Formats: sequence, C-alpha cells, structure tokens
Amino acid sequence: MTNITWTNAQKHAIKFNEPERLPVSAAAGSGKTAVLPERITVRALKNIVKPSRLLVVTFTELAANKMKAKIMSSFRDLRDTAKDAYERDHIDRLIRELPLARISTIHAFCNHILLLSGRIHGQRG
Repeated sequence: MTNITWTNAQKHAIKFNEPERLPVSAAAGSGKTAVLPERITVRALKNIVKPSRLLVVTFTELAANKMKAKIMSSFRDLRDTAKDAYERDHIDRLIRELPLARISTIHAFCNHILLLSGRIHGQRG
C-alpha cells in the first residue's frame, strides 16, 4: 500500500464499507487512479473482494493499465513483507487472480460483452 497523504474524501472512498457497489466519480486529476488501487488492495487483503469479481471502468487505457500495475505492485510489496507463510500464500493467490479482474475502459468492457454475447449465440468473435 502507498505512503500517500490522502484527502478526507479519498480516505472515505478507500474505507467505504457498505455492501452496495461504490461508484467513484471525480474530476480529472483528483486521484482516482491512486484511490481505486488502494481501495482494491485493502479490500482484497481483508477478503472483502476477490480480484476476479472486480469491474473497474475508466476512460483511458493508460489509467486502466496504471491501476492494474499499482495493484500488482502493492501485492508484490506486501508479499515481500508478509509476516508469515499464511499471509504470503494469501497474497500469492491475489497476485495469481489479479489478471482476471476487469479493469478497462468502457469501450473495452462493452467489446468484451459483445464478444461473449456472440459466443453464447454461436457467432464467432
């Protein structure tokens, strides 16, 4: 996890712990690509969310790739400092599962849905 000094609104988004989904909408440059990876990392470590169940939609491929990279980097850093084998194994599972997370642009996500829909209905994608 990072050593960033978070604003109160960013802390709220990271720590928000209601069962409903959390839409995060904020202006460009407000820290979404820092806050969301932190939130995902914290919740994954606590077994609140599984990476394979994530859908994170952003506007640019650059932002999506940065978020994926930040999450993976956090997991690797945490694995390197794990206090015991159980914690290390848990983090290793998160690392293996992260590629299954849907972190992409809205266009890439919709394209994925269309490809799946075509396969379901017997069409080639």
